[in-house]
Amino acid sequence: MESRLKKIALNSAGQLEIDLPSSCSNIQTALDLEHVVEKAKVWVAKQGLCHFCVDLFVNGKPVSNVDTLHDLEAAMMRCDVWEQLEIGLVPVTGHHDERTNRITYSIQHPDLSSSLTPPDAASVAVLRSVLYSVDLVTSQCRESRASGGEGVERPDDNKLQLFNNKMPTIRIACSNDDDEEYNNLSPSDRDAVDEFLGALCISFGSSDSPCRVPKKRRRIEDEVTDMISSPQVRILLSAWLEKILLGAMRYPKKTMTLTQGIAAPPLSQLAPGVFNVPYLKVIIARSRGVAQANSVVERFCEARLDLHNLNIPGPYEQCRVSKSTQEGRETWYDGHDARRRRSVDGPST
Repeated sequence: MESRLKKIALNSAGQLEIDLPSSCSNIQTALDLEHVVEKAKVWVAKQGLCHFCVDLFVNGKPVSNVDTLHDLEAAMMRCDVWEQLEIGLVPVTGHHDERTNRITYSIQHPDLSSSLTPPDAASVAVLRSVLYSVDLVTSQCRESRASGGEGVERPDDNKLQLFNNKMPTIRIACSNDDDEEYNNLSPSDRDAVDEFLGALCISFGSSDSPCRVPKKRRRIEDEVTDMISSPQVRILLSAWLEKILLGAMRYPKKTMTLTQGIAAPPLSQLAPGVFNVPYLKVIIARSRGVAQANSVVERFCEARLDLHNLNIPGPYEQCRVSKSTQEGRETWYDGHDARRRRSVDGPST
């Protein structure tokens, strides 16, 4: 995506931790999983705990500031896409094996699994977690990162990959500022410039009025903190969530433009039993309607069987019961047929 507001690129790679049935041992990527899901051979379900995790990086370095992580955690929870999919998120903390830059949510939605039966020919795959590595790259580092430098941390090989070899990328660009030459330096060069200017201030500045590095010459850590807490980053993360969950973004092209498509299918399509509660409700409503209709038919058949056993005619038989006269016991049908035959054959001689 491109934006006129800020020069940032978002790179992400994802993986699924999923318990696949033995019949799907050859599945390696989410595209493979989508293929069998579309054929109703596998139903991805949520059973017990299921987590949505994001490892955050800035310019390839883990985001270690606790306050910044908490702010981003709250910002992602407030995104409209979760309400649209009717998914609740509960932050999870205290996992001893988690990294310091990881945000973990527990996926919460009504327990509909007991009311939903997968297709007859489908095997159930239990989703345990979804993990994304998200790297926010500033424009100063983009060229060095693209030329083979640091990148998004690759997922584990023993887990189902959401993407193929190419990482999906969402980009934001903005107009140049008044210090383009400095901003285009690599982080190490910018640090060197900051240290050099600081040394100049110490050598020539007075002791009672210490010289400060100009605002645009702050250390890279301060700039990263400001960048990651900016509204543009929150908009970018919201658009990224919509893309991976729904497969589309509602942001206009004047604000963002997708420059590289995401290879994996959206999670709401890949695992609707986990990430698409409205879809689940429709299926369950239909299944309940069919069950109610079947129940009515069964009760009707049972009632007819009971009437038959009691020698009481049912609705269909009752319409053919003869209405006998008190004297001749002639049925309505017999009398009607006899009169009809006389009118057709004419009077007898």
